[in-house]
Amino acid sequence: YLTTYAVAQIFTGLVEAVTGRKMGLVLCFIGSGVCALVFGMFDDRVIRSCAWMCMGLFQAMFFPMIVGILNDWFPSASRGRVFGVWSTSPQIGGFATSAFGAWVLANHELTWHA
Repeated sequence: YLTTYAVAQIFTGLVEAVTGRKMGLVLCFIGSGVCALVFGMFDDRVIRSCAWMCMGLFQAMFFPMIVGILNDWFPSASRGRVFGVWSTSPQIGGFATSAFGAWVLANHELTWHA
């Protein structure tokens, strides 16, 4: 995953130049979804390894394209604040979903046991 991620970051500019930012993001979303679907559908180690490596290719292209889009949307005076919020949101979301899941399990008498 990390090897293909690193290699794909080198070619992100070329992909963006050929497809454009928005279409590049669409391709990354679709490609990531297909890789996740393949990874979940098969038990074979080789197929899962290939899907995981392809996921690295698609995931590597997300951030540079999103940064380019955010650069176009916001003036230079507010970009630092915007990128700070954007970069912090995955951590806040992860905390919030864990806390919400714990609350649901505690208040609705649900368990993870079958």
